[in-house]
Amino acid sequence: MQEIVDIRSIEAIEELRTALLRLREETQAAVVAARQAAQAEREWLIERQRHWQHRVTRLAEELVEAEAALARCRSGRRTAGSDGCRTIADWTERTRRALWEAEGELRNVRHWRSIVDERVAGFERRARVVTRELTRRVPLAATELSHLVDLLERYAAP
Repeated sequence: MQEIVDIRSIEAIEELRTALLRLREETQAAVVAARQAAQAEREWLIERQRHWQHRVTRLAEELVEAEAALARCRSGRRTAGSDGCRTIADWTERTRRALWEAEGELRNVRHWRSIVDERVAGFERRARVVTRELTRRVPLAATELSHLVDLLERYAAP
């Protein structure tokens, strides 16, 4: 007994094949874009870390200078209640506060850089798996679908 198969959707199989290939291209492009965005963020954080490290170094040097100037001023002034060193004391305090704030910013940038580096590493691991699978399996699936279409077209041919 001969079985009859009603073949009406060869086009749907071809559309599936095309959609799979498009998915691979779009996913690979999205992975590249995500990698570029992550790298831009990492570079920005590295620049910010350099900036705050430089500021901390400069302010630490300035604080040493201000404290030395304050000590010289105070040692040269023996009169009680003298306000002659007030300007230098204010400078010292402003510098100390600015240094404290800059150190906080540096800690914050290091913290976020660590988090971003960790997340980017995780993304990279997953992106490699996705890219490998797309590169390996989608072409195989597309080839199988092409063979299926060929087979069905031969079967359906009068």
